[in-house]
Amino acid sequence: MMSILEDAQSLIYYIFYILESMYPYQCSTCLKPYKNYSSCWRHMAYECGNKKNFQCLYCSRAVAQRYDMKKHVRSCHPDKCREFEEIYRTTYYRKIPREVPSS
Repeated sequence: MMSILEDAQSLIYYIFYILESMYPYQCSTCLKPYKNYSSCWRHMAYECGNKKNFQCLYCSRAVAQRYDMKKHVRSCHPDKCREFEEIYRTTYYRKIPREVPSS
């Protein structure tokens, strides 16, 4: 007869097995699981351990992803939406410069 501890351990292994098959991609830094490779890649490139790269043109707000800046401008600067849409479509890659370590 199995003890309760062995049953619990088997259940934990089973849950991890199921989750691993549902979420095959995982961030190498924080181990957050993802169903899609592209979502995992975006997380690793823009979110995990990175500073907020995109600075608002109209205030001091900074966000991690380009689309989040678009949502910010729509909600906080509705009078600037049309102007921002044109900038966003063509050239909005205003990343905050990262500090370069001195040698």
